[in-house]
Amino acid sequence: MLNKYLIAVLLFMLAGSAHGQEFCVRPIPGAEPISDTENKRASLNFGYPDVIAGYKGVVLNTHDYKKLFHFNGQELVEIKDDFPHTSFFAYTNIHTDLNGNSYGFGSKPKGIFYLPKGGAKWQVLDNPKEYKSVRFDQGSGAVYFSRNGSSWETVLNGQVVGSADMPDHESGFVSAIRTVPELSGVFALVRSKVAKQRYKLPNQSLWFKPEGRDWQKIDIPVLIDLNKSTFEVSGNLVRIFRGGRRAPLFLSKTSQGLKFQGVGPVGYWHPHTESKSRLAWIGKESQKLEKLKRVSMFSLKKRPNKLTPPKLFLLRNGATTAEEIEGVKPYSIRSKLNISYSGRHNNALGLHFIHAETGLVVFDGTNISEPESLRYANIGIFPSIKVIDGDVFIQSQKGVFRLSPELDVRRIESFPITEPWGFYVDINYFKQANRFLISDRRSDTFFTSSDMKVFTKLENEEKILSIRAVIQDPPTALVAAGERKVYRVTQDCFASE
Repeated sequence: MLNKYLIAVLLFMLAGSAHGQEFCVRPIPGAEPISDTENKRASLNFGYPDVIAGYKGVVLNTHDYKKLFHFNGQELVEIKDDFPHTSFFAYTNIHTDLNGNSYGFGSKPKGIFYLPKGGAKWQVLDNPKEYKSVRFDQGSGAVYFSRNGSSWETVLNGQVVGSADMPDHESGFVSAIRTVPELSGVFALVRSKVAKQRYKLPNQSLWFKPEGRDWQKIDIPVLIDLNKSTFEVSGNLVRIFRGGRRAPLFLSKTSQGLKFQGVGPVGYWHPHTESKSRLAWIGKESQKLEKLKRVSMFSLKKRPNKLTPPKLFLLRNGATTAEEIEGVKPYSIRSKLNISYSGRHNNALGLHFIHAETGLVVFDGTNISEPESLRYANIGIFPSIKVIDGDVFIQSQKGVFRLSPELDVRRIESFPITEPWGFYVDINYFKQANRFLISDRRSDTFFTSSDMKVFTKLENEEKILSIRAVIQDPPTALVAAGERKVYRVTQDCFASE
């Protein structure tokens, strides 16, 4: 009876460990130091990882050795296939079409590499073996390539399907192409081969081809990057947000085609997802506190500079005129010489949060409000908002808080790290394992939790600097101990190493 009882207890413990097994820090097989007699380096210098189609987990570039390594959550293996490879960062120039197929553009060897959806190995397309130019259209999922720089061919679903219609231009080349389904047409960007003036950006022209019609040239006064731009169509209005701190472009649909209508104010235009309205701080983000004033031919005197803080503007969906939001000021940081204005933005709970002077300001798609619960006096300065498995957390030097849809804030009193600044403390979540993983770069400590109420500390001897990647299957975190050492935080704690 005793033996049966012990066996039953053991089985119960093993079953429980399968669901509640904690994590540990372990070396990664394959990441041992590599000798390099020429450069006398003792280990790999890993860059930040990338997610690449065809590779479960992440791929790391070793800058010292110009090689790629695949980390699948358990071991590190060098990639020796023709693709992906590091030449001209080809492994980062990967595109996925609307059907889930992926394309990579190689340089050594040169070719268009193709990975069908669900495939496990990249293959180079037999046609073409060589090309002079290649472009990906993220709106249609098509690849266009040119063997001579003038005539183009089209690739769809891994097959060359025929020639491509491009703008008829002189002394230029097609630098980008982008289909916009809402307009039933495609844009093309043509760059001049010769810069207009020395040290100036090359000339460019924007073209548009409506379905079933010819290419039309659109005169615009500014540069545009088709791949980084967001197109919004509302009635006869087309708004183009060019990414970064730039002025949006406005086009209008007419019987003669698309016409340039105007530009909006320069700023980082952040979208409210549900309403498609956008908000931006307009004005200089950094200003000098003092300026030099000449008082005579031989002397200068410092005088206070007139400060003009950026103002918050709202550009509603379908509008071209931005509205100033009165009474909302940006958060400011003063140094000895300058003042910097910060106005970060976040989306969560269907709301848009703006980091303002005294707290978080909330935009619900229609109105702006300043909840008392979200003042910095309550939640701390420089708060970061994180959505983890549907729950919203606010993290600052004052602690970690749960944020409810009613904008109530409750501090997690049992959180094990004092002053958990987002700059130093990472909070990640393994859905499969139902485990939060918390790391503190200042003390090199890790904690896990299943409910963000009870926390378990992980014992480790390494000085961990940062979490580089989180892999969900198997639940693993890739962590760095300096540039030349990587480890894994894993549940596979008893495997041979």
